Amino acid sequence: FLKAFRTFARVQLREHLADFSEAEVEILRTVERKPGDAIVTTKVSGVDDKEHMVTWRVNDNNGWKVTDIEAMGLWFAIEQRAQFQAMLDKNGGDVSALIQEIGAAS
Repeated sequence: FLKAFRTFARVQLREHLADFSEAEVEILRTVERKPGDAIVTTKVSGVDDKEHMVTWRVNDNNGWKVTDIEAMGLWFAIEQRAQFQAMLDKNGGDVSALIQEIGAAS
């Protein structure tokens, strides 16, 4: 499952963030939730001539890495969890069916 999820998550994030490749990102605020876990609020401009507020959750696990992204009021991890639960419900809790579905979406 982890291998399929990592591939799925990378593809999803690349698709959703492709529009931001030429954008300017301004850090507005950083809040450390606990050591090694922070929330970074940014303003992204240069996309569709609009400004977008994007919040990043980052963790320091042998180097800082993005672990979740919030845009337009939706956190990626929460949204993915809901989608995966719907897939599991549709397939009677069959994890192998979930792995096949996320593999097909990658």
